[in-house]
Amino acid sequence: MNDYCARFHIVKDMNGDLVFSISDVWLIIKFIWLLPAKAVVGFSHNVSAWATFFEIDCSTGESWGGGIFSLFVWFVVLGLIGWAANELEGKQ
Repeated sequence: MNDYCARFHIVKDMNGDLVFSISDVWLIIKFIWLLPAKAVVGFSHNVSAWATFFEIDCSTGESWGGGIFSLFVWFVVLGLIGWAANELEGKQ
């Protein structure tokens, strides 16, 4: 996938101060949390008419809207993982 606006670039030193600190840990957690919203923005870049209509640009998905969208996506993903684990446990 094309890395639109360098959205999928994760490194140990996320804030670029040349030191790994607690603020970098928070930025890594934030990066993982917003990953679903960043993925949608990255995929929408390939469909430029859709992205233009909904005014999607590099900053989209890294604010409250992206956080809420990612909350729903992670809720569904973790729910599916829990459901699959229960199904596997029931078959043993």
